[in-house]
Amino acid sequence: MEPDRVWVVWTVVNSTSEEADYTWEWEAVDARGVRVAKGAERAMGVRPGEDSIGGSPTTLETADVNLRVTKFDRTASR
Repeated sequence: MEPDRVWVVWTVVNSTSEEADYTWEWEAVDARGVRVAKGAERAMGVRPGEDSIGGSPTTLETADVNLRVTKFDRTASR
């Protein structure tokens, strides 16, 4: 039997006045400060005043980690 997957779950809120696209990178760090996973996410076409909720499975074997956003970009949707 395969172990349960640990998911990274996120919410992005567009508090601007125009539709926007968001991209970001994250890392998971264990208690010793060692990076044990990393990933990239995106939310496209988020309308003004709305939020986008999502998630992705990881290769983590435990949720006992600290998550850090290492890069975050917002651009106007085309």
